[in-house]
Amino acid sequence: MKRPKLSVLVATKDRPSELARLLGSLEECQRSDFVFEVVIISNGSHKEDREVLEAAWKGFTVVPLYENVAGKSRALNHGLDVSLGELIVFTDDDIVPDPSWLIAIYRGSLRYPAASVFCGPIIPVYPPDIPEWMRYHRYSDAMFARFEPNLREGTLPDTILPFGGNFAVRRCAIQGHRFSLQFGPSADNGPLLGEDVEFLHRLRSDHKEFIFLPDAAVRHMIVASRTKRAALFERAFHIGRSIALQDGKPRFREAPIFHQEDKLNSELVAFDIGALLNYYCGQLDACRNLFGATYELQLWQALHGLHLEQHIASLCKAALETISAPIRN
Repeated sequence: MKRPKLSVLVATKDRPSELARLLGSLEECQRSDFVFEVVIISNGSHKEDREVLEAAWKGFTVVPLYENVAGKSRALNHGLDVSLGELIVFTDDDIVPDPSWLIAIYRGSLRYPAASVFCGPIIPVYPPDIPEWMRYHRYSDAMFARFEPNLREGTLPDTILPFGGNFAVRRCAIQGHRFSLQFGPSADNGPLLGEDVEFLHRLRSDHKEFIFLPDAAVRHMIVASRTKRAALFERAFHIGRSIALQDGKPRFREAPIFHQEDKLNSELVAFDIGALLNYYCGQLDACRNLFGATYELQLWQALHGLHLEQHIASLCKAALETISAPIRN
């Protein structure tokens, strides 16, 4: 087989049905004008994942790797060391790409020869019973890895970074860059996030031009358990941890402003306030553990801005619902 033009990298652990769905959808991405390989790094998975990896998939080579030391960053670095493509395309096992996904990335790289990083939309596919307000909530980007900037094809603004489910980097731009073991889920970090954002921050400091390709779209399949309040609050906590680790200090958000129609939706109010509280706590936890700093004054000011006394009933209800699933550290 010819040297691949693209290498698709996926780190996976114990999600054989999702992995099989991804690989099946990649069969629809074949084109005659380029060759691609799929490098799957099994990070401590079991027999079922191995069976999916070693099955026969049509039109591309699957390179199965086995990284027994737990850690997504470590697994991705293993894949980087083995992959052969001119473009390294990063995605996740719960993604379903459009059939034109890879050809859109490849042709975009030809149109912008000076650019190093390319990305496209990540469109969540929610379970049918999710509340309507949650689908396009201001936190949906962080909670569900939604990435749908209202942009035409071209240079991505400096204020926007893509996510790990849909971006590609030229091999020549990666060179000595690797994913930091301080970020991402691992045995040492727990369910920490942010390995993709930290990696892309460093790439942007070296290579300024990131290109957004609206036609290079993927769909993020959201399982029902991920939309439950306990899971969302836990994710907010670990988002806070990763941001504090990235910045070296907390980043307090402005308190939400509730319009009259919002106030009538107690579920929305409880989610907004509870997510921010967990986000703050995650940042403070990271700052205390990593930097020995506590930031009590800033926390008090942020909490004061939330006007908690106005939402005590909703918060108590949320606490009772999530008490059976405590936040892990």
